[in-house]
Amino acid sequence: MMVPVESFFHRFLPLVLLLVSMSALAQDGIRQGYFLIATPKQDNTPFAHTVIYLTQAGEDGSYGLIVNRPTGITMEEVIPEAAATRHAKDELFIGGPMHGRFLFLLTRGGPAADLHQVSPEVFFAAGRETIMRLAEEQPNTVMRMYAGFTSWGPGQLEQEITSGYWVIAPAETRQVFGDQPGQLWRSLYTLWKGSWI
Repeated sequence: MMVPVESFFHRFLPLVLLLVSMSALAQDGIRQGYFLIATPKQDNTPFAHTVIYLTQAGEDGSYGLIVNRPTGITMEEVIPEAAATRHAKDELFIGGPMHGRFLFLLTRGGPAADLHQVSPEVFFAAGRETIMRLAEEQPNTVMRMYAGFTSWGPGQLEQEITSGYWVIAPAETRQVFGDQPGQLWRSLYTLWKGSWI
């Protein structure tokens, strides 16, 4: 039995448009300062229930930090010299599987040497010495320290998004530095779950 072309067109057009729009979003929507929210397709991977804040995105690849995996370890345990600063009890987060022995920082501090501006209110820094210096120079600034980071080569993240492993969402500064990071994925999932493929 032949299916009328018109019936076939109307049945599958919404799916085609969805796939095209997701592909366009993957290419045009990847930008620094946005969140990647792991979809249920990630449930059996190391990225299950993760939220990644993109610190850099471009044709050469993308980089980011997982912002919802606190470790319970404090800054002074990782950098003993920080014990004398007001950031001594700041908690270390797992930023990702790449270079886990290296330290990275997100801060709400204003422009300063060695800081890369990610969004109007969020800055990125790398390296133990830089983090220590900022902890001393900006005692009242909100900071969050990470071990390791996540990265994708050219086109890799776009493919993962098109395949339905991530959803892109705008990131608010208060969410990046929220006091309940363990609840972040659930709250974003509830808000954006209609975007899953």
